[in-house]
Amino acid sequence: MRFSIILLLSAFFGTSVAQQNIGFELIDSVAAVRNGETLSAAWAGGMNNPQFSVVDITGNSDMEIFVYDRDGSLRKGFKYNPATGKHDWIKTIPETSEPFHSLFPLAEDRGFCLLRDYDGDGDMDVFTLSNFTSIKVFRNDGNGEYTVVKEALTFTRGSNETAFRLIKNTIPVIKDLDEDGDLDLMFFPLNTAPFNCGSFATFLNQSIEEYGTADSLEFIIGSYCWGGIRVGFNAQSDTFQFEEYECGPNSCEETASREKHQTMTQNLHDMNGDGTLDLLTTYDHNDELFYTPNFGDNLNGDLDLSATDYEFPSNDVKVDVENQPYPYFIDVDLDGDDDMIISANQINSVSSLEGDTSESVFTDALYENVGSNSAPVFELKGDGFLSAQMIDIGLQSMPTFCDLNGDSLLDIMVGSIGYNSFYPVLSGAQIHYFKNIGTIGAPVYTPEPLMIFGLQDLDLRSAHPALADLDNDGDQDLVIGDHTGHLQYFENTGTPNTPAFIVLTPNYELIDAGGAAHPHFYDLNNDGKLDLLVGDEYGRIQYYENQGTKEEPNFPAQPTIKDFGKIDVFSDYGGQASPYLTRQADSTDNLFLFVGTASGQINVYGPITSLGDTFELADSIVLEATNTSIAGANIIGGERPELIIGQHAGGLYMMQKENDQALGIAAVSPIESSLKIHPNPTTGLAIVSGAINEKNAWITVTSLNGSEVMQRRVQPESAGMINETIDLNHFPSGIYIVSLKTSSSLEWVRLIKH
Repeated sequence: MRFSIILLLSAFFGTSVAQQNIGFELIDSVAAVRNGETLSAAWAGGMNNPQFSVVDITGNSDMEIFVYDRDGSLRKGFKYNPATGKHDWIKTIPETSEPFHSLFPLAEDRGFCLLRDYDGDGDMDVFTLSNFTSIKVFRNDGNGEYTVVKEALTFTRGSNETAFRLIKNTIPVIKDLDEDGDLDLMFFPLNTAPFNCGSFATFLNQSIEEYGTADSLEFIIGSYCWGGIRVGFNAQSDTFQFEEYECGPNSCEETASREKHQTMTQNLHDMNGDGTLDLLTTYDHNDELFYTPNFGDNLNGDLDLSATDYEFPSNDVKVDVENQPYPYFIDVDLDGDDDMIISANQINSVSSLEGDTSESVFTDALYENVGSNSAPVFELKGDGFLSAQMIDIGLQSMPTFCDLNGDSLLDIMVGSIGYNSFYPVLSGAQIHYFKNIGTIGAPVYTPEPLMIFGLQDLDLRSAHPALADLDNDGDQDLVIGDHTGHLQYFENTGTPNTPAFIVLTPNYELIDAGGAAHPHFYDLNNDGKLDLLVGDEYGRIQYYENQGTKEEPNFPAQPTIKDFGKIDVFSDYGGQASPYLTRQADSTDNLFLFVGTASGQINVYGPITSLGDTFELADSIVLEATNTSIAGANIIGGERPELIIGQHAGGLYMMQKENDQALGIAAVSPIESSLKIHPNPTTGLAIVSGAINEKNAWITVTSLNGSEVMQRRVQPESAGMINETIDLNHFPSGIYIVSLKTSSSLEWVRLIKH
């Protein structure tokens, strides 16, 4: 399989915000190779729990695949490429695109996002989790605009209208079960009356019956026990099992233990070509998928548990995907029949930061249908349909550039939290090495083994690497920031051409920056010696001045400046401050500090002229990512560094500066100004107030690349004051300039939108 990642601007996703990212744009031109094969989606960011939907993203009637990664609420799109092979899909959607940023905030408990055309207009609408247990629906008007039509889907029972309540991790089946032309629902409801049978329930859409069209979403209960089964529990083995059970609205038996062991993953698909939907299911933390044929109809189902395939698919390699494998049926090779993609559905809850459910880097196994829809035969074609073409090191990638073999080509080292080897056990923090086997200006990266003795013995839960020659022997030594806020020092005992690291000083210099240390070496005071910055999980950065010499560095245990720049990215960005300093970000030679954050936004502070100042937020980079960390180096050529960005999903982004726009803008206009705006930062709405002495004025909102996004004529209220509300809900996160102009004056203020 071969994939190439291209970042096309699409009318479906609105205007790109790449120019707002201080001139940096996502690129795929840097080559990466694994086992001799070029990874053409190397810098796509990785995936942990991908969900797959079919959609026509670019509006040209070609089928495309929309991927939603529930672990981090990340969105990607892929378009089929007929020129290079039947499994080749080209990445088409930049991570910075709209409108999905504004539609699905990360606070939706990392649920589901499925694209379905509920109103029959040919445009894919959006079904997603809302308020942890509800189903929210957005209607697509065909022009890239989405309108909320249901904050919470409901069903009617008698005279009562009740919101659907889903169990955590549930992905509802959204299909036309009664074949009347509108979309119905099937899933495991929460174990409350009247759904306390521990069974699948169906809900029938009454749109066609009531209105003769499919454009409404009004449901009644179809079946309390679809298929005539329920979840049982084997107390001896402490395992789940199905049992045959006929139930109705008043015949469910209350069973307290059933909630714990009932299934949370289910899908319906015609697996044997008999025209009826069969059941595919699994249960909590399982890695297998079970297939039970349906001998009844789609509306009620009639399952024979003795016919269940517990080795599915028994004709080929059994499904083995942690946790809760979920099947998606899409004609991947466009040969007229549905293939099957299996991905991990359930997010582990080891802690709030540790949730990768993949045993390996491949999270989406592809089973090709080598038969037909009338006689399907599924065969495993690869562990990674899309993920196999991405660099993905597990959970939480934290990269840095380095030259480990002395060939003047910059390599990449990436730290991680690790993989889940068996729930709920983690494999421990790891360090990955990608050697540059290319040439100057044309890098090529490939994974290589790296000897780091003593790393696993430290039992670290995170590892953020930083490199510097700390013993003046001509090679790069390694310092790792860990989950406790301490630093671990590994001496390079190899040679400048063959690195080998051994732990030398645990809890290096007794530095304790707080939880989750993110170290970065840089000569901050221009004395020729590398100083040390350490960010922490609470959103602060601490500065440790090198009090030794260039040959023998010495860092104090207590920070030289405790709250460097008075930076605090906790309240607005969730913490996890990961620093990177550079003077090459623009042509001014000014020093700027880039800070990755838990929310994903990368803040840019500066220009820094005094280390004791409070640093001004100058610009930002907004990406489809969470827990970003950043490093930079000039690996392609030109005057500006390329940026490599790590993230929670375990993959990497690569960015290049496409124009030389200057960084930073003053907070307010240089004249004494009455113009005020609040709240600032804002999540969407803001009030602009100010005094004008003329009858008419204009408020203009402009992005940092000069694009006008809004203009409005305003008139003063009493006492010559204006109070106008502006709405940026439908515009990307970033920095905007809000100006108030009359025929004789111009005032402006900077507005930050999160």
